[in-house]
Amino acid sequence: MHMCYAVHSPFITKITICDTHSQKPDKTVIHPLNNYKVAWDIFICVLVIYSIIMIPIRIGFDARPEFGFTVFDGFIDCVFFLDMCLSFNTAFFDNGLEMYIYSRELIALNYMKFWFWIDLVSTIPFDDFIGLFVRSHGHFSAIRAIRILRLGRLFKLQRLNKLSDYLEEHMGVSSSQINLILLMMQIFFVAHVFACFWHMLGQPSSDTARTCLSEGGFGRASLESQYIAALYFTIVTMLTVGYGDIHPTNPSERLFSLFMMLS
Repeated sequence: MHMCYAVHSPFITKITICDTHSQKPDKTVIHPLNNYKVAWDIFICVLVIYSIIMIPIRIGFDARPEFGFTVFDGFIDCVFFLDMCLSFNTAFFDNGLEMYIYSRELIALNYMKFWFWIDLVSTIPFDDFIGLFVRSHGHFSAIRAIRILRLGRLFKLQRLNKLSDYLEEHMGVSSSQINLILLMMQIFFVAHVFACFWHMLGQPSSDTARTCLSEGGFGRASLESQYIAALYFTIVTMLTVGYGDIHPTNPSERLFSLFMMLS
């Protein structure tokens, strides 16, 4: 059967590709619901969850990873790079045609329309490369800003939607249970990221000598105590139940609190 596809991309105005073997899937192309691919996606999601927990902590609390964590982070980068290679070899479902596309050309174009660039920016350790030069000049705030790019890994969690469909269809897990778990995870991740950035705002500087950390007596507390205090404040703000012992003390913190409440 002779079929033609029109492919749009931000870098390619329009391409029409004709595939004369669209009904004969390439056996070397991976089906997205293959058992091994689903297991791989679960593994990737576990690594993403680890990353989006640790990266905000290192940004907001300026936590320096120990050697073991540095090696593990390098391992994660290699796994995500391998996942990018697999994405060029994994079929995708076309909603318009209501079929899986196995053409490598179309798979590559579809991947490079959006997800490739997100994966590329969040996988390459720009902070480590640039940090080799920046640390010698003492510009640690620049490293923090570059690390924010790593949060692009958060987009990889969209695979949980595909996995939830797989669990519901093949393992009999109810959609309500899946949705409840996903909702709880989303609330925790949002609160976690907000808490880390709130702590970063609360660090004293030349412009803001009076901050929530200094007022609350957390300036010299352990990292664990500071994180618990920041998470406590974040959840109180998200639930809008009022402030108690921890509250915003300067315009930057008040603006961030408004942003959290409106989010």
